[in-house]
Amino acid sequence: MSSLITFTLHKPTNIRYPIILLDQITDACVRHRIGRKMVISLVWVDEKRMTDLNRRYRGKSVPTNVLTFPYEQEHTPYAAEIVLCRNIIAKDAKKRSLRIEEETTHLIIHGILHIMGYEHTTGRGKRHLEHTEQVLLEEIYGKSFDALHT
Repeated sequence: MSSLITFTLHKPTNIRYPIILLDQITDACVRHRIGRKMVISLVWVDEKRMTDLNRRYRGKSVPTNVLTFPYEQEHTPYAAEIVLCRNIIAKDAKKRSLRIEEETTHLIIHGILHIMGYEHTTGRGKRHLEHTEQVLLEEIYGKSFDALHT
């Protein structure tokens, strides 16, 4: 498959995420014609840093699981930065009876879809984004993720 999306990882050494899953995400995006040639920086942060970012950029003084920052500058190799909060991801994974890597994969896909213009501010946009997340996750993991958005 083509290397449509290239990832750079910025994470503490205690965080594990299988690199092969990034290849599978990219391959699934290629098969579904999602994305463009781009470099995405994946950054793992703690709850304090995520709260600071969420307050600064969204006006919400609570940590969240993921934030996506698309870059509009033409002179940077990066298309976007996807910021992930491991502790919130772990809590969400437990609630949904998922492994942390599955929830992390979901959020990376969620971020890619935002970069590509998908949104969840309207009912139609939310349904389209969630359906696309489901399709990609099911292709990567070979199992249903029907309860993901309940």
